[in-house]
Amino acid sequence: MRAVAHNSKSPCINAFGMQNESSTIITLDAYPVYCPQNRSLLTLDVLNPHYRETEGEVSEAQSKPTPLPFLTVSRGVGFKVVVMVARNRIKERLIKGKCSEEDTSDYVYTNTNCKKACTKKEIEGIVMETLRNGIGAKTALGYGAFNT
Repeated sequence: MRAVAHNSKSPCINAFGMQNESSTIITLDAYPVYCPQNRSLLTLDVLNPHYRETEGEVSEAQSKPTPLPFLTVSRGVGFKVVVMVARNRIKERLIKGKCSEEDTSDYVYTNTNCKKACTKKEIEGIVMETLRNGIGAKTALGYGAFNT
């Protein structure tokens, strides 16, 4: 999520932590809440490497495919993702009277002069973009990507 905030040049980047400050954003483990009808929660997938590398060379004549079965989450399974803000971790606090209350009520992270403010809506956008990009291993192959 911090990388997405950084790449989008979001003012929320500091809310995801810095070297001298812990993140104010806490992400809990996601868990499945919906499974499509007539489908199981998990599906068997197979990775089938065709070539074995021998002493730095790949020999097509000696290839013996070895199927590697592994479990994946079935398509269409819905997950609950909980993201919280730990306001007690915010290093810079708003000074009353410096910012109007309507401007600060939705802030997740800001500095004392109300600049570089990060709102709940911006955090939601970053979380959604992160999930669309994919999390975990094999994201380049489509694993770990969510339809949001």
